[in-house]
Amino acid sequence: MRYRLGQHKKIIIFITILQFFVTKVIFIRLYGKYCSDTEGTCQLDDILVSDQMPAPGQSIFFIETMYHPDVNDPIRRPKLGPRQACAIESAARHNPNFQVFIMFVGSTYRPTGGRDPLAEVVSSYANVHFRSLNIWSFAAGTPLESWLEKGDIFTSKYFFSHLSDFLRFMTLYRFGGIYLDMDAIVLRNLEHLPSNCVGAEDLGSINSAIIKIAATSTGHNIAKQFVYDLRDNFNGSIWINNGPGVVTRVTKKLCQTDQVPQMFLRLAHCSGIKVFRPDAFYPVHWSKWQNFFDSDKLEETMIAIKNSYVAHLWNNLSKNETVTTTSKNAFRMIAEKNCPRVYNTLGGVF
Repeated sequence: MRYRLGQHKKIIIFITILQFFVTKVIFIRLYGKYCSDTEGTCQLDDILVSDQMPAPGQSIFFIETMYHPDVNDPIRRPKLGPRQACAIESAARHNPNFQVFIMFVGSTYRPTGGRDPLAEVVSSYANVHFRSLNIWSFAAGTPLESWLEKGDIFTSKYFFSHLSDFLRFMTLYRFGGIYLDMDAIVLRNLEHLPSNCVGAEDLGSINSAIIKIAATSTGHNIAKQFVYDLRDNFNGSIWINNGPGVVTRVTKKLCQTDQVPQMFLRLAHCSGIKVFRPDAFYPVHWSKWQNFFDSDKLEETMIAIKNSYVAHLWNNLSKNETVTTTSKNAFRMIAEKNCPRVYNTLGGVF
């Protein structure tokens, strides 16, 4: 009997040690390094100096610019909302051969205890990585370094949105790959999209919420044109000027036409960039964002997204909508299918 108790204790000790090292490995993979409880906090690796850098043209990027500090918590902690976590999981789940990087602007720390449960969920995917991003070092040595120092962006009427615009184009300039807004739910694999592509929002403009750009040659030239257009045409008083405006202006120049519908079939005449029809990335127009949450529009919306790569939720307009397990709408079905771990963690309540 004493022998059996001794063996039982050894098994418990072994399992405890194994759990510790598994947790440590996951923490290092997700956040860049491990910190013990005595250290209190762990700073995320900077995207430019991490041991695991984004593979050129083979990564997916999300950028979080809006941080609302908690007066009771002086440590800057990355925290994901339900839709953000769903977007990240959907990207990781449908694109297992791409690495997914979530970049938080500023010096971001991760505490060793009380971790965000949604961060836990997305970290269960081996291709998800959290990183910090310093806007000054990110712009250093690029065409936007002196522009950033000039400071126009800091007086923008829509600072957080325009900061996101600046950083998405800088990210594509530096690494290539795929940029996604944090409210873009991926519905299928994006790895085999054309090397350089964007999507029309409607018949008059190209949106910037989903962009894929190759890291070299033609792709880098397109990314460079995005950067130069932002620098030369930045306007802090117009919300869409520095995101969709940049992509629309550059694409019109590349395609040598002002007519968006003519771009759909002009790959050979668009200097290497593919312009998708609205149903590819923006199957539900922003003016109909309620369709994602309206039970009466369920069938119509599911038909609309049937062949889409992404469902863009227009979070700026829909952020106050709540979804429960009893909701019979398109967003609940989209979340249940494309971010199942987040969905189950939240009990289907978004």
